Amino acid sequence: MKTVNISLLESITSKKVLGVDLNYVFNIIKNGISLYKGRDDNETKQNLYKLKKEGKLPVMAFSVFCEGGHSKTKIKEYTHLFCGDIDNLKSEEEAIRIKNLISSDSRVVLCFISPSQKGVKFILKLKLLPRPENILSNKNDENRFKQLDNYHKAWFTIISNEIKEKYNIELDTQCSNVNRLCYISYDPQAYFNPNAKEYEFEGKFKDIFPIYLNL
Repeated sequence: MKTVNISLLESITSKKVLGVDLNYVFNIIKNGISLYKGRDDNETKQNLYKLKKEGKLPVMAFSVFCEGGHSKTKIKEYTHLFCGDIDNLKSEEEAIRIKNLISSDSRVVLCFISPSQKGVKFILKLKLLPRPENILSNKNDENRFKQLDNYHKAWFTIISNEIKEKYNIELDTQCSNVNRLCYISYDPQAYFNPNAKEYEFEGKFKDIFPIYLNL
């Protein structure tokens, strides 16, 4: 798949943004970093969660590349990546089951357990459409960032409907905005498929959703 720049920030309040690719993110999640790496996996997971609660854990914006912060007005590029968030599961065992279930879809690029060990994040590569670039290229339009956010939220509706119908799983609706941040996690069994298929309109929604996306 084409290399894209994901926004990586040192913490949720950081203004310094580093552009990284999915392979880099996968390696961090699978192998951990010195910031939170402990003597064993359990200690590493505890350190990770503690840093998250303190607001000191690195974060990523998968769907956009930003400069000078992660607010919508700092967006420079749309990555055509979607980050789905399944939260508030009963246990780590349940999170592992859900991760394995979601990872069986050939359109999933990356899937991992969240820092709480009771949630799952998954990444999809959206169908490459020209609308986001057309929106961002119109520098004179003060509403361009809102339009991009609406475009991404339309994708959220499409994907959340399918996940609900296929797996009876609800996605976190608070994670529908285009510049939503996702905490770095630690999951030695994280799933990564750089050759995943693009996510496209399928089934009964195939004709109506292009209209919903205002294409």
